[in-house]
Amino acid sequence: MIEYAGRTYTENDSIKFYRLSEEKIYLKLQNNLYEFTGKMIELSRKLLDNEVYHISNEYDVIMKLLLEKNLISERHFLKYELNDYSYLMEYKGYKYIVNLSQGEIYQLTSSIYNILLNGCVSRLNKNDLFELRIRDIITPMQESNVKDINVNTYNKRVYLINSFRCNMNCIYCFEHNKTFDIMPNDIKHQTIEYIKKLSEQNFITLVFYGGEPLLEENYAFIEDFLKLHLNNVEYEFITNGLGIDNYFSLLSKYRHQISCFTITLDGPKKIHDKRRIFRNGSFELIINNVKMLVENEFYVKLRVNLDYDNIAYLSELCEEIENKLKNYTKFFKLELHLVSCKDNSEFKQIRLIDLLQSLLKLKEYSFKITIADQFLRRIRNSFDVYVSNFMQTDFCNYYDNIVINNNGDIYHCNEAMGTNEFVIANLKDSDVYNKVNLVKEQTKKICNGCPFDIICKGKCKFENYTKNGSIDKVTCNKEEMLEVIKYLIDNGDYERLQE
Repeated sequence: MIEYAGRTYTENDSIKFYRLSEEKIYLKLQNNLYEFTGKMIELSRKLLDNEVYHISNEYDVIMKLLLEKNLISERHFLKYELNDYSYLMEYKGYKYIVNLSQGEIYQLTSSIYNILLNGCVSRLNKNDLFELRIRDIITPMQESNVKDINVNTYNKRVYLINSFRCNMNCIYCFEHNKTFDIMPNDIKHQTIEYIKKLSEQNFITLVFYGGEPLLEENYAFIEDFLKLHLNNVEYEFITNGLGIDNYFSLLSKYRHQISCFTITLDGPKKIHDKRRIFRNGSFELIINNVKMLVENEFYVKLRVNLDYDNIAYLSELCEEIENKLKNYTKFFKLELHLVSCKDNSEFKQIRLIDLLQSLLKLKEYSFKITIADQFLRRIRNSFDVYVSNFMQTDFCNYYDNIVINNNGDIYHCNEAMGTNEFVIANLKDSDVYNKVNLVKEQTKKICNGCPFDIICKGKCKFENYTKNGSIDKVTCNKEEMLEVIKYLIDNGDYERLQE
């Protein structure tokens, strides 16, 4: 603690720390990020100690800045506890702690391990307390640490399905059993009115979905929504990329309202064209349309749906993308997804350890590669996760997703369409807003106290339903995550914390 101008200060207990190196740490309060170096780190060491330090006038500027930014609070004592998302484990005779929020692994001495295991954080010496705090392993005591992470941000993703028709025949498509009807005009107008009202209190990402949204027959439907010009609405397209050229003049007209295109490439040309079937092949057509978008400064997420049939070709795909799009890396990234046939018990999904090993074989590319899996994203891109404003309330932010089917049925899950148990309302219901906004707390007794809950959030509700018969019966993959952690330890990918 610090005594300054006759008052005693310590840290604001809502701060999240990230230690980037010996010379640099970051503090995040709400959505604001602050970099500490040099004297700022030394001052932080004093702030986190319960011994009172009297500081000289040379710190006046720094102290005024900390007070102005609300990074310090006036108090006389601060107690710490182990974070809810810190996982203690023993492996091969050594003791470790994993910060599951940041994906970092630390080897501990036996004395520090036992102190944390027994909940006696107050017994840590001042140096150990500082080192654990700046790694966000311990935190000031408050009602719940996890509440700070799982914040409802009032951002909604609204998926619009005009039709399930598609001009591709992908081998893993989960929409083969859907109807091909087009949304009637009365339901379209009800959808528009619903979105107008929803946007009054929420920021909305309106996602054109399908089927394939950029078919010629959907042109008028898409234009009707783009020309709404609502202040709190941005637009996104999840598309196979084949119709970009036909829609380009319309897209260009509203380009500043469009946040992103998600377009799938499932491997290099020879693999992609076997998986995402279109006439004589779609790879080159998609690449040309992606190039058209990024040349005109539209942002693109190139999605790769990975399973055991194409994961071996990931590096070859990266090479092709590097060769064809290397001049436009500012406007696209590669995003890796695991194919999950949730209603097919015989389908073998890629294990996390196999995906990690494939990632480790990739060389550095000029474009960014991200991972849709929350656990591996933290392991591979921990600092990006830390600085982002993404707040995960469920496995997929389930209750902030609103999926409007072409018959007016509303879901929270874009994979569960057509499954009656997942219909939460219909646009024609008089109380549609109350039904959609009703958040049902998931009963997860088996998960109580599990630090991995920060990542899995009770897992995918549709997967729980299809495999276990209930959205509340969790399909746990904790053992898969532990397998990855042990692999990283075996390969020396951890930091030793010494006394």
